[in-house]
Amino acid sequence: MTDQLQIRDEVLESAGTMMLSATRCMSAGNRAVPNSPISSLTGVGGDIREFLRGVQTGRLALGDAAKTSCEQLAALMNESGSVDCSLAASLPTGFALHGGKR
Repeated sequence: MTDQLQIRDEVLESAGTMMLSATRCMSAGNRAVPNSPISSLTGVGGDIREFLRGVQTGRLALGDAAKTSCEQLAALMNESGSVDCSLAASLPTGFALHGGKR
């Protein structure tokens, strides 16, 4: 199963960049709910205000989730680099050229 899991560094880097962009979009695009009462002919102004507050909270939560995901992707890439260095240091010289024997 592990031979089917292939995560390339450029894919992780692209995902991190997209998450960072999403964080900025969610944070910068978020607007405060108006303080003035929302008047309506049918009396649904209070429901609209609560809906807008929920949307605002959801945007902030998505922004936080994107930021956390970006941080975790960066940590994963860093750890992957460390594992690569450790593996390279533990293999004898010429291993990749001649192939390993089990």
